[in-house]
Amino acid sequence: MQASHSKKKVLIVDDHALLREGLKFLISQSKEDFEVVGETPSASEALKLVKKLKPDIVILDLSLSDGSGLDIIEPIKKISQNTKILVLSMYQDESVIVQTLKEGASGFIPKSEVSEECIQALKIISESDDLYVPASYSRIVLKGLLSDNASKTLSSREDQVLRLLALGYSAKEIAQTLQISPKTVQTYRQRITTKLDLRRRSDIVRYAISKGLLKEEEIKGIVFPKDDELI
Repeated sequence: MQASHSKKKVLIVDDHALLREGLKFLISQSKEDFEVVGETPSASEALKLVKKLKPDIVILDLSLSDGSGLDIIEPIKKISQNTKILVLSMYQDESVIVQTLKEGASGFIPKSEVSEECIQALKIISESDDLYVPASYSRIVLKGLLSDNASKTLSSREDQVLRLLALGYSAKEIAQTLQISPKTVQTYRQRITTKLDLRRRSDIVRYAISKGLLKEEEIKGIVFPKDDELI
């Protein structure tokens, strides 16, 4: 398989042939610029293909025909440091998800949610350094990551979402402004509030002001709600 010049190259590593076929079909039918350039059920073969193909993204299962996908996350990053890794797994335990992200994966999707989440995950991790997990997992997973005193620095996209939240934009308005889905906005909002432990909109406004994310004329226009609505 050979990728078109403008498309992001994807390597699929999963021991189930049926799932590999399903992923190839899903990616080929999407409107996003991704193209599957290789596939394998094997951990050892995956490392050879990464070295040969230098894929932009590896979709990686944790259970492979000759070992664990978890064990090859770090080797993949050493072979091709710019390759992003999206882990798919039947395991949905928080500790497993957190461990994959700590090893260097850029995202995690339970196999039960692949059809709904895969393309969105590929898009986000290919365009940014943000981590991706489905919205239903983001709060608990981020708490796990932050338990090791991980950085509370926001990404540039998180700064943009926080700024618009401070200005009182709805999720739909933020999605339209940043040209992302409302579901993605929800994920960013959960990340931000978990990272910074913000509970109310006034907390977000104060944080945005302290970090210089709001212009002076915008600060004058902000009205704090009387009951300080929960976010």
